[in-house]
Amino acid sequence: MNKHLHKERRHKALRRELAEKFSSFELRLCCTSEPRGLALLFLFLAVVFTTTLPRLRAEDNSLRAGPKQFSTESSGEGSGQDSQGSLDSIWEVNARALPAETILNPVPRMRFRRAFQTGWQEYDALSFVSDCEACERLRPRKTIVYVHGNWTSQRDAQERGLTIYDKIRSTISEPIQFIIYSWASDRVSGLTKDVRRKRERLNGESYYLSQVLRFVDPDSSLSLIGFSFGTGVACGFLQLEAGGELGGIRLISNKPRQEVNLMFLAAAFDRADLESGRQYGHALDQVDRLVNLYNSVDPALKRFRILDRKAEPIAAGFAGVPPTRTQANTRYYQIDCTHMVGRSHSELAYIRQCTAFDQSLPSLLGL
Repeated sequence: MNKHLHKERRHKALRRELAEKFSSFELRLCCTSEPRGLALLFLFLAVVFTTTLPRLRAEDNSLRAGPKQFSTESSGEGSGQDSQGSLDSIWEVNARALPAETILNPVPRMRFRRAFQTGWQEYDALSFVSDCEACERLRPRKTIVYVHGNWTSQRDAQERGLTIYDKIRSTISEPIQFIIYSWASDRVSGLTKDVRRKRERLNGESYYLSQVLRFVDPDSSLSLIGFSFGTGVACGFLQLEAGGELGGIRLISNKPRQEVNLMFLAAAFDRADLESGRQYGHALDQVDRLVNLYNSVDPALKRFRILDRKAEPIAAGFAGVPPTRTQANTRYYQIDCTHMVGRSHSELAYIRQCTAFDQSLPSLLGL
């Protein structure tokens, strides 16, 4: 609003400048009736119409257009970075059509979209792989992966991903590759049935994510941010990357990653699962920094224990992760965001209302 008021005031100032110039020149000319004076008047008007008015028109168009939502277009080779973010790439990797039972070589069956100023454009998997290879040439280009939670539509995943991207973009000056991993989280009828079915999908989604990120240079910095069930997808991916087993799945040995940072938002997995020998026992083996933002009055995670009435698991996003369950080489930061988020299980509340989110971004990015 302030920006628009400033432009409107600028318009008035330019019009006032035009009126003053015309009035002063007209006063000087009214004392003479020579043809030379009339010629000078026409010359003056021509200069005004070719300088001042285009400025008015340009600012008026800018005012109508409003601010740009995001700027993601990559520059061509050798063109240089002409504005912040011009070397960034934002991708949506859509795995929603993949089955719950894992399949070999899933990447060709995924859909890839890239964000530009004009919107999202569809690409094939090869284009995504080529962009990952470009990251190696643009070091230190960082890769950040966002994994949404349950009951998130494709469009919501895109919008929330772009919101997080904007915050990251204002935090870092280096070029980045930002990936939105969109998984099959659409609502299923019956609350308990929905939650259990989605929980059963997490291991498969972790495997699918590992097949996407195998094209990302292991020597580059990798940061993962997950919300709710998305944290389970991220942990499962890291479990596989470290050579661990996940639901009977084990990857062929990978080259260890040089730098991995991790952020949890309202993590919906048992906080004991990070212990050695548990489901995500190796997930933190390669993690340099862990940020866990939790909410001790989260109404959804408070009932997390009913998923297994025998074990009665406690969600990491409800009570935090005990220090004994983090690796010795992992620097971890935990913040209870109750007073900022309140009694809700809202992703947007963490992103928009929790100041700890913005303050933790440098740790997520390894800064």
